[in-house]
Amino acid sequence: INGASTWASPGNNSFFGNGSTADLPVTIPTGVTLTNGIPFGLNSSFGFRVVGVGTLFQDSGAGDLAVFRAPLTVVQSRYRVTDVSTAISGQAVGDLGFGTFTLDGSTLSYGGATDATTKAIGLTANGATIEIESAATTLTANGAITGPGPLTKIGPGTLAPGRAAHTFTNPTVTYGTVQAA
Repeated sequence: INGASTWASPGNNSFFGNGSTADLPVTIPTGVTLTNGIPFGLNSSFGFRVVGVGTLFQDSGAGDLAVFRAPLTVVQSRYRVTDVSTAISGQAVGDLGFGTFTLDGSTLSYGGATDATTKAIGLTANGATIEIESAATTLTANGAITGPGPLTKIGPGTLAPGRAAHTFTNPTVTYGTVQAA
């Protein structure tokens, strides 16, 4: 990806598949945003790695979310979503997908309305940042946020960790609010 781009889904449960023997990198350079309407599907045990320090704005249509099942790791990049609650197989996960979701020194940026998700979020030792973009928004994380790294909250909105068994180190709030469960 060399510049700001948009990938639109043709519909009909289309998805990106990875048939290789390793996670497939999606490289987005610094200062670039890829708006992606095509979910990451699962056709092997390997998923996708977002790398390159840019932003992936995942904006799949509700009709395509049923195939968003690939494991996704975001490495020192920004992953932006506005839907975290559309149900996939009975779980409120939206554009976070049904496969494992891991932040490795990265930012999860939420730009939607007040909502709740059941998606579990994994953290590596490099930690993660969760950004809530609007002061009027509360994101309730009912899925566990777990991992050995630190968690930082930024953005003017509110992060409300639900009652899941959250395990992370050194929570830091640099902007906005974290509401205890």
